[in-house]
Parts: sequence; structure tokens; C-alpha cells
Amino acid sequence: MFPKRIRLSVFVVALFAFLGAGVFAGTNPNAPGSTKQAVRRVADRLVDEQLPNGAWPAKGGVLSGGFTGTMAAGLADAYWMTCDPDYKSAAEAAGQWIWNNAPGCNLYYDEAHAFVKLSQINCDPSDNQWRTALEDFYACIESQDPDPLYGNLAGTELYIAMIENWLSPVFATFEVAHYTVAAYYIDTPDKAIWRARLIDMLEASNVDSGEQVFALGAATWALALTGDLDSTAVYVGSSTWSGFPGGAATELEQLPDLLASYQVPSTYLTHGKHFYSVYDPPSLDWSGWTETNVFAVMGLDAADNGSSYDFRSIIDSAWAVNMQPVDQYGHVWYDAIEVPGIGDNATFYHYAGEYLQYLSAAHLPGDINLDDMVDMDDLAFMANNWLQLSGCNCSVADLNHDHKVNLFDYAQLAEGWLLSR
Repeated sequence: MFPKRIRLSVFVVALFAFLGAGVFAGTNPNAPGSTKQAVRRVADRLVDEQLPNGAWPAKGGVLSGGFTGTMAAGLADAYWMTCDPDYKSAAEAAGQWIWNNAPGCNLYYDEAHAFVKLSQINCDPSDNQWRTALEDFYACIESQDPDPLYGNLAGTELYIAMIENWLSPVFATFEVAHYTVAAYYIDTPDKAIWRARLIDMLEASNVDSGEQVFALGAATWALALTGDLDSTAVYVGSSTWSGFPGGAATELEQLPDLLASYQVPSTYLTHGKHFYSVYDPPSLDWSGWTETNVFAVMGLDAADNGSSYDFRSIIDSAWAVNMQPVDQYGHVWYDAIEVPGIGDNATFYHYAGEYLQYLSAAHLPGDINLDDMVDMDDLAFMANNWLQLSGCNCSVADLNHDHKVNLFDYAQLAEGWLLSR
């Protein structure tokens, strides 16, 4: 049977979502001025506060060790963006803590995703301890015997049914989105089951009480990374939502446009360019939560990459408001509308991990030096590294992370040429 490590802290963290947003609205005077500054502040703080065992201290109801995978994944992305070896070392130390504490069929969603990221930054992404651990994890799940308590479901279907039983539809969607990405990364035999059940859970979130846009963003991110957003029939959203034709998406290919429709119009000076949190009726008081903003943009970015969608203007318009939850010390706060440190706002380590993943996904294509402009400085850096093989070393000019600096990287720089924000 599956071991049971219960992460009660997720429910403690979720309580903050119901405290309201925007009560003490204002502009954060200490917000980062660039993507590079945001990466450095947030990642440096995670490195500085990491415990010797690789985890992080308890904070605000989250026990020590909670969400370690989220921080590991964020630091791995920070390493990709900067090539700072301290970030890689910290990510690997966190990964080792997970390795030591999650035997058998016992990886949380964020831990599975962390092993994907750690495998990707390894010298040999095709053969390393993190990839092997993922292969063992999914093989363990797939081999489980039928359980009479769950209608004799077995294997992957049983594991997913347990997630549904333990969590609300929104949080089940969020977790299964991460498991789906990891399943496709290692090409596990049951990967299609994960994707199909993710779609089912996203539909079930229609009747959840809140944070539906957060789930929609995470699901869109995972679905775009693992297959085509095609004409597969779905029903996601609310028939009474006036911001999208018909109110709800009826095909997978409509999910990104539905997600984009939940960005608050810029005519609302305080809440504009943030994202609503619930389908209908959307409320300004239920908008601007950092996790919703982060995963909404990650979903749009994943859909936008190499497709016929064009969400660049939305992604860029959200960039400024997504700087707001970061303070001068590198804390990331749960509410992007309230000024950090004021009111009922709160900060957690895993928000920092998620935020670094967002910065990696949403920074301008070809912006090598992370100054939010793609210009001659980036081209010069690429030219200085042209045709070099990075091997086990990291080069920020290696934009597609294949350990070479060549025409594929230049194509990404050309895609973003002269973009700025």
C-alpha cells in the first residue's frame, strides 16, 4: 500500500486565501526593478536560510521540510537563469533531503517536479539519480494492488483517487498537474492516464469554492507542456461569465483564452493586470493573490511557446504587478496587492520557490542578462560564447539548455529581439 505522509500544512497555508485581498492596497516601494534583481533577492534568501540538512525551517504553520521540492525546483530554475553554482548546490541539497525522506511511492507533487528540474540541470539529463528516482516512483505507483476501499482501483488510478479523496478539486488539480509533467518527462507507461485525469479534475473544479483560476493556470501549464491543446471536449468555467464567449471553454484549445480572460482590466487602477481568482462572479476582493498571478502567467507562457497563441502582451503587462509581492529582503508575500508586511499578508518559503519558477518561465525570450531588454548586450554575450560546448558547466547563453551555444539559442534571441518591458 502507498505510504502516507500527510502534509497538513497545505490546509494551513490555504486558510490565508480566505482572509481577503487588497485591504491595504498600495505600491511596494521596495519591489525589484528588474527580473535579475528579483531572481537574486529571492534565490539568495533561500540559499541563506536553507538548513544544513537541505530543508528549510518551519514557518507560519508549514513544518520544516514542507514543500522542499518547490524550493528545489525554484533554485534549479535560478541556476539556469544565472549559472550561479550556489543555487545549484542548494537545489541539489534540497533534492538529497527529499531522497532521504521519501522512500518508495512517496514523492509529493512538488518533489516529483523538483526531480525533473534537478535531472534537467544535471550533466547528463538522460541518466542521473533524479531521473532514476522518478522512474522508480512511477513504477512503484503503477504496480500497486487493487484496494477494496477504493472500488478495487489499482496502480495509477488508485493513487489519483487517493489524491482526489484527500484534497479539494482545486488542490487536486494543482498537484496532479505537477505529477503529469513529471510522468511525461520520464515517458512512464501511464502518462496518458495522468493527463486524462488532470482534465477531469479541472472540470470538477468548476464547482469549487475558490481559487479556480489558480487551478486553471496550473492545468493549462501542464497540459501545454505534455501534449496538444486540441479540440478535445471539456467544460471548464462558468456559463454566466461575460468575459469569455459562452462563459466556459468547451475544447482544450480554448483553455488559454479562457485563462487570459480572467486578467483584471487595467482600468481598475489598484487591481488591474492582476488575475481574478474565481470563475463567476469574479471579484476584485478575490484577485491579486501571488500564486494565482504566478500560475496564470505560467499557463499562458506554456501555451504561447511555439504555438499560434500570442499572449506576450498579457505576460508583459502582468510582469510589473508580479514584482509587487517581493520585498527588499527577498521574501515573497501571498498577496500581490497589499504592501508586503502590512495587514494580514504573509510570506512562505514555497512562494519563493514558485516565484523563481515563474521568473524562469516568463522572462523575455533571449534576455540573457535578465535586464528586461533584448538588445546588443545580449547579442554580444552570445557572440562571446558562440559554438562553445558548456558540458557540465553552465552558460546563460545556452538558452535551450542543451549544453551548446548555437543557432537554436540564436533563434530564441531573435524571437525576442528588441523586446523590452
